Amino acid sequence: MDGATGALGLVASVVWERPAFAGPERDPAELARSRPEWLLSLLVRVPALRQAARGRAAAPLWEAPAEGVSRAEALCRLLLHPAPGVAAAAAALAEPLLVAGQEAAPEERRVREPADAASGGGNPAKRVKWLERDRAELRRRVRRLTRQLEEAEGERNHARAEAAAVRARVEELAAELDAAERRWELALADLADPRLLAGRLVGVWDAAEPGLADDDHAGRDPRRREHGDLAVDERRLPFHTAARRADLPVEALVAALRALAVPEPEPEAAPPGPVLEVGGTRELRVTQLGGGTGIGGSCVLVETASTRILVDAGLRVADGSSAGPVGLADLDDRRVDAVVVTHAHNDHGGYVPALLAERGPFPVIATPQTADLLSTMWQDTAKISAGRAAVHARHSAAGSAALYDMAAVGQARRALLRLPTGVEHTVGDVVVELFPAGHILGAAGVVLRAGNRRVVVTGDVSGFGQHTVSGYVLPESARGADLLVMESTCCDMDLPSREDGVARLLSTVRDAYGRGGRVLVPAMALGRAQEVAGLLGAHLPEVPVLVDGLAARIARQYEQAAASGEAPAGLFGDRVRMVDARQRAEEIARLRQGVVISPSANLTGGPVVEWARAILPDPNSVVLIPGRTDEESPGGMLERLRDGGGRRLPLDGLGWSEEVAVRARVADMKLSAHADRQGLLDLVAEAAPQRVHLVHGRPSAQRLFGTVLASRGYRWALGVEGRTAVLG
Repeated sequence: MDGATGALGLVASVVWERPAFAGPERDPAELARSRPEWLLSLLVRVPALRQAARGRAAAPLWEAPAEGVSRAEALCRLLLHPAPGVAAAAAALAEPLLVAGQEAAPEERRVREPADAASGGGNPAKRVKWLERDRAELRRRVRRLTRQLEEAEGERNHARAEAAAVRARVEELAAELDAAERRWELALADLADPRLLAGRLVGVWDAAEPGLADDDHAGRDPRRREHGDLAVDERRLPFHTAARRADLPVEALVAALRALAVPEPEPEAAPPGPVLEVGGTRELRVTQLGGGTGIGGSCVLVETASTRILVDAGLRVADGSSAGPVGLADLDDRRVDAVVVTHAHNDHGGYVPALLAERGPFPVIATPQTADLLSTMWQDTAKISAGRAAVHARHSAAGSAALYDMAAVGQARRALLRLPTGVEHTVGDVVVELFPAGHILGAAGVVLRAGNRRVVVTGDVSGFGQHTVSGYVLPESARGADLLVMESTCCDMDLPSREDGVARLLSTVRDAYGRGGRVLVPAMALGRAQEVAGLLGAHLPEVPVLVDGLAARIARQYEQAAASGEAPAGLFGDRVRMVDARQRAEEIARLRQGVVISPSANLTGGPVVEWARAILPDPNSVVLIPGRTDEESPGGMLERLRDGGGRRLPLDGLGWSEEVAVRARVADMKLSAHADRQGLLDLVAEAAPQRVHLVHGRPSAQRLFGTVLASRGYRWALGVEGRTAVLG
């Protein structure tokens, strides 16, 4: 390496610029070449020189390639290392060389004659012999000290690894204990609430309905469900057995369970005077309270003169506030008669426990699958919220209160009313019916009817069949409605076909696996993580797949749904495993080939950060970014680093913070769970509403899509927060 550009060159540049320097060298490069030992001696004795040289380094010199460098250059790099232990060890290594480097500046130099004849005196041959012997001794000392340095560094690294493992284990045990306590509390709550047990039993009975996959449903699902009549009879056998023992018809038993799970509302008090309804007409008012011209905090108010229903109550997760829908605070009346949750993503149902604490009690209506998933999502949100509140409190920051706690989660679970799709339920003078919406497990659209007025709210929707869920199925009650409130996440996109997206995913994984690498998928915990795991298990059974963190807990719920017939059988295959938190450190060290799926894409915390630390430096591996990321998050930074060289990514893990080298390939993954432009147009054509409100999207894209709707003869408007549509 050129002395002018290496570590010695940096030190020489600093010394050269000192006013007191008056050596014969013409430039720093010559100084570095002619007197490296003297520079090393200065570096050992003068801390300010080490600090100044480090400050000039454009990159950490101790990480530069070591091939072909001189011993002096190597020692200089170690002396400039920021770790005090490494620099001290390097000083010990440099000691034998410093004897020759103790020369004064040239103007102070003296010619020293040999002290005695034993050193060779005036005989050059003897002097050379003694110098060679000294050199051999110095080399032995250097080798010995080098071994000692390597052993010390090895012990240091081992101690650091052990400390990190202990910290991780402590955190895992704390999380395990916390989760066990939550499960215990919620299990006690379940036992105390027969409605929850009855709702789950009704869900098993309904899932075994013969002919569940009708022609329309099967047409949207390329996998075709494989439950035959025998499987249906087996799943319903316990109901028949219980009915015989109780000497009841099985239909009466199921009707009793259904009545317990979905009780009829108490009759309202008679009005003070006669009420005349002409032609069964009741005025419906629809107000967007959140998530209209943005994504997050979804909430639609549907009300009559006597009934008030909210469809969704989500968190505003995109802007980092973790608060509820913006329009809720403007409601002058605190009364809420019911909340219908379309699906379990936090931007649609994450605020419900807080809303119940503020305005409850009221029933929370959802499909049985969504009800189970909401419980898991609420627990996770409460845990994260408590952690953030503790951090704020330590720093005396504003807004230190948690959004809600486990007691609020328990209250919300007890308020859940499991309503299967296709079953009508009355709230006040409004009839509510859910229908399959695709998107994720349990997702539903909502038909709300008062008299002869109808509103359809799609929630998040997809028309194509996925591995884990089929596409939407519009009931007859959703056709020709007065108003269709429709999501518009991808309304300006014509996405590649589902088959192309899946083929691209499989090709990327197959290629990385063939090179002996790993694939990290930092996917959303609910929906996309399970979809990717299922696709890989079905199409690449030879590739091991690990699912970690919250995604693993939810994947187990998907498996339970498959076992009860509420999701496709054989969902994940034999090679997909859920990571046990107690074994995570061993799994990270052991996995050399395969796929890891762990939330989330932002890489802001949790197990995914530990996996990223291990996988990012591997040039044979791939990181697949599966969706949108926050620009300021590590995940957003990683997206911007995908095409650069010499990349480094700052990560914060449990007890550590460091810049991790990014040598792995970074790619995106096009597997949306939302209907695109054409899919939404197909939905509008099938629903044939009187008018359309576009929500859950970006205003610029919504306006562009609105012009397309107008060109096809549909009346449309943006679902602007605070704006009310009156149907009557």
